[in-house]
Amino acid sequence: MSTFIYFTGNVISLLFFARLSNYLGRKPVIITTIIFAIIGCISFVYVNGSNLFLIGRFLQGLSCGMSAGCIQTFILDTAPPNSNLGVIMSTNIPLIGFSIGALNSASIVDNNPSLISNIFILIIILLLICIFGILVSQETITRKSGVLSSIKPEVKVPNNIIRFIPISIIIFVSTYTISGFYQSFSSSMALLNFGFNSKLIAAVIYTSIIAPQIIGSTLINRLSIKDAQRYGIIGFTIALIFVNIALIKSYFTLFLTCNIIASLFCGLCFTSCMNNIVYRTKKEDMAGVLATTYIITDGGTALTNLLISGLVIHTTVSNVALIYLGFVIIACILTFILTGKINYDFD
Repeated sequence: MSTFIYFTGNVISLLFFARLSNYLGRKPVIITTIIFAIIGCISFVYVNGSNLFLIGRFLQGLSCGMSAGCIQTFILDTAPPNSNLGVIMSTNIPLIGFSIGALNSASIVDNNPSLISNIFILIIILLLICIFGILVSQETITRKSGVLSSIKPEVKVPNNIIRFIPISIIIFVSTYTISGFYQSFSSSMALLNFGFNSKLIAAVIYTSIIAPQIIGSTLINRLSIKDAQRYGIIGFTIALIFVNIALIKSYFTLFLTCNIIASLFCGLCFTSCMNNIVYRTKKEDMAGVLATTYIITDGGTALTNLLISGLVIHTTVSNVALIYLGFVIIACILTFILTGKINYDFD
């Protein structure tokens, strides 16, 4: 239920509020997004039942969905021209937050669970600092009329990037799905496959598959988009094969090493797809296009994880991991087929 409520808030914001910053300006919408996140954190500090917890999860989803249409777009607006830095930062920096949050939370749960609410107090302080930073920053959009029309649900894909949507969906969903698997089953893998009854070890496992992506994303500067997608997905797939071998054989060091390698290649292929879309999209269309991308990605990932993860009650985590591997192998084959047919020339 918690995940469903979070996803509901995420989709609502992506559908209705993604283009709002094109009319009100980036800064007011970003500040509103941060305020939603702060209220969500406050609900977690004082949570005393399921209702307040679910309200917090909904507000989390709402703020995360809105961030795709305003914060990521704001980063792209202010990035140096003719540089991939904006795409690399907007796509991968959140993963550093996930990693820090997972490791800190796990450490507290292992050592002093009563202090868990302190994490949200710290996050609230950091979010207030972010509001100050946004207030003193320069607006990148001129406010204009049409706010009411902007909240009309719209899934927008410009004609010049339609041909890249299938390959992007395949790469986005296959990579996001693996991250979702680790988020759900890191604790189970730590205990059942490696014998560690520790939340911190589980967090290390989760972090090893997401944090190195930002390093892998920088490799897009050295490769063409087509090559980055192909090399990225094949490297990701091969690394996951060895991840599964290590998981079955309970080789923890090999498992972590291959997770890191898989994450590097994941960052390469994921960021190359996003870079391809961003550089073919006009500034006024950016917020809507990014929102559409995340609607497709999150929807496909949630459905895939729901279908595959449901099998865990009938089999072992290792067998579920093999099913995920099969899904990625299919995605790898489709990537090579589609990249051979797509014209990557700029229109």
